[in-house]
Amino acid sequence: MLRQAIRRVRRNQPHPFYSMREVSEFFGAPLSNVALTYKKLAEEGLLTQMRGSMTLVASRKMRPKTAVRAVVGVPIWVDGFVIMQDLPPFHPILEDELWRYNILTHFIFYKHMEQADPAFADRLLAHQLDWLIWFTPPVNVGQIMETVRDSGVRLVVVGDKNRPFPNQQYVLDWDNSLDHGVDAWTRDGISSVVISRPPLRSCLNIHSAFHDLAVLQRALTSKRLAYRFREFEIDDFRRYVSDLICGPEAGVIFVNHFWIATLLSFAPAEMMELFQKRRVMLTRLPPNLPADPPRNVLVDVVHLDWQSVVRRVAKDVATQKRWDSKKPVTFAASWMPRVRPSQLAV
Repeated sequence: MLRQAIRRVRRNQPHPFYSMREVSEFFGAPLSNVALTYKKLAEEGLLTQMRGSMTLVASRKMRPKTAVRAVVGVPIWVDGFVIMQDLPPFHPILEDELWRYNILTHFIFYKHMEQADPAFADRLLAHQLDWLIWFTPPVNVGQIMETVRDSGVRLVVVGDKNRPFPNQQYVLDWDNSLDHGVDAWTRDGISSVVISRPPLRSCLNIHSAFHDLAVLQRALTSKRLAYRFREFEIDDFRRYVSDLICGPEAGVIFVNHFWIATLLSFAPAEMMELFQKRRVMLTRLPPNLPADPPRNVLVDVVHLDWQSVVRRVAKDVATQKRWDSKKPVTFAASWMPRVRPSQLAV
């Protein structure tokens, strides 16, 4: 009887239905039986039960509970997302921050080299986007961006260096912090360092890794601080880190956050021992840096405040701010010596 009554009064908009207590009194049925009946009707999509409040007759058509101001597409390279590069600190925060402005985020995953296919632009546009925000896009997506822009979609790029893309850009600057770090080590009396470097075949963000390495080498050379490279050649993560611990150099520098994350995953105890016995510099923060290590574990880091970056990007999108694409907004990383990993919550 209730099912038939609901179907007769169902409209395009949700509207209140009888309370369970009213139905219980009308039919003289136990309240528990009415509750089971309402639960079944809700499972059938005829009722919407709001805890601690009223019961609604569900609308004939699906309607959003909140008006969406805009739809933002965020392309994500599948392989890069799986191996946890800079993506975890950026994308979840971006989604939450945009939703504060009632802006919906579409994560659009793409496979290796799919971004170079002209058909990828059609796939992006099929999401009816108002904005496209791309974090560290590959260099070969210029034509895709041109096509998307010509369709009326606003473009935003967040990346390490200014690139000739037709869009608003937010540049992440790590260079000055690397210089400050080398200056600090020189003042503290460190005379030699070893740079831990992964095999090039495993270095996925190769552009950032080479750039950081070039900046670091210039800084070390200008301060006449002796350095050498230690590449991974023995296929034994624990032994590799143990060799870094026993090395003659006073300091150890890691220039690739994926490589740091790999060592933390496969040789966690040895990495903690390295942090305890050597002065260690991390030029990029890995996503799996332990939040509660032993008390005497301290590291030197080049740290970027992702919250500030995301808040600025989301606010500019919400207010539809425009500026000259030749003058990007720059966010500078900061040098943080001798900090506990628990202080580096992303």
